[in-house]
Amino acid sequence: MKYNLLVFLLACTTAATGNDSSDIEETSSSDTELSLEPLCDDEGTPEDAECWTKLLDAEDCYVWSTVNNRDLFAALKANSVDSCPERVLNGSHPVTFSYTDSKDNLKTEVFEGPWKNGRMGAGKWVDRNTPHADAFFSGYRNDKGQKIGEWEGESDDGEITWTIQYRNGKRHGDFRRETRDGAWSSLEYRDGDVHGTARVEYSDGSSETSEWRNDELNGTMVRRNSHGNVIFKLDFKDTKWHGTHLANHYANEEDSNFVQQHESHYVDDEPVGKKIIRYDDDSDGEVDAIETIPYVDGKLTGIAVYEADGYRAEVPCVDGVRQGVQESTWANGDRMETPYVDGKVHGVKVFYWKEASHRRETPFEDDKEHGVEVWYGKDDKVLVETPYERGKKHGVEIHYWEDGSRTETPYINGRQHGTVNWIDEEGDIVHSEKFMHGELETDTD
Repeated sequence: MKYNLLVFLLACTTAATGNDSSDIEETSSSDTELSLEPLCDDEGTPEDAECWTKLLDAEDCYVWSTVNNRDLFAALKANSVDSCPERVLNGSHPVTFSYTDSKDNLKTEVFEGPWKNGRMGAGKWVDRNTPHADAFFSGYRNDKGQKIGEWEGESDDGEITWTIQYRNGKRHGDFRRETRDGAWSSLEYRDGDVHGTARVEYSDGSSETSEWRNDELNGTMVRRNSHGNVIFKLDFKDTKWHGTHLANHYANEEDSNFVQQHESHYVDDEPVGKKIIRYDDDSDGEVDAIETIPYVDGKLTGIAVYEADGYRAEVPCVDGVRQGVQESTWANGDRMETPYVDGKVHGVKVFYWKEASHRRETPFEDDKEHGVEVWYGKDDKVLVETPYERGKKHGVEIHYWEDGSRTETPYINGRQHGTVNWIDEEGDIVHSEKFMHGELETDTD
């Protein structure tokens, strides 16, 4: 949100502050030589040098520029032999500056006002097509070519208007921008820097305020929706996040209660301490769940905790990724252990059912089930064995029943494929079903 004036606009508004030793000798002779180089089109001219620019359609007529661009050229629109008696432009004329910007786009600006000895003089000026907008701005410059007082601007399509205060070529005082759809923004400037309170009102009724000092954000920025509810609230120091960061998400704009709220703390753009996320699913003002995330040196490090309605998960993290065993518990006493390596489930994941005294052990590799999952009942009795390969059932799954019978179900790539057998406690097959790629083919008693 820093307004950098525009290589050309600044260059030309401050032109008269250049060293007098670079001026052209003022004589009445039409063949007056330039007293000092460099010229802007001189191959030896440094890119950041102040220099004279020759007008294309006025022979041997020059204007002064401090533009950092070798490709600069100027064209006098209202050509007059009398306008350049001393090889420097005098009188009121529109002068067009064309140049390529840093992205090699051709830009054109027009400055119309009283030229004096090749420089912008005191009086009323109109600047058109400035680098930041296809628009015209009008106001006064002093005898040094510096903008002074109030300047007004309007975009070519009439959609945007500006009012800007200047002092000695720098923005100083109020800045206001308005659009036809009702949006507006206002800033305070001091000696060219944003300094004070910035306000923005958007066409949808939402708004934003921020505090600035010496052209940098210092203080609190607040964004509100059209109903005045806070969307985010940020603390800044020298344009870096520094302090509390609060963000609210609403189910509907008119709701005053959030469905999710993020509260973080920052030092020099890096999160520190604990980030807290609050959930209120039905927006009734009662927090349904809360998540606490620790940060060290800008990275999630430590035990992150999630709590909701009797459920609690403790997640170990190192440098922003899950690392170690996550412990999850439920209000009924059930619990689960989930091992992580470099952010992926890797190892044996175990779920414990307290009331039934059961547990299920599932091997994982890189976030996918891989190996034989075993479901144990009381006294470590095996109830189910399920083979997995890269996240899909693959092999024969066996269910062991209390009466000693069992069921064997073959899988290939996650689908039943082959003959499913029901085997009694004596080891005899009592029923069979044949599947092909997940579809039942035959049913045999």
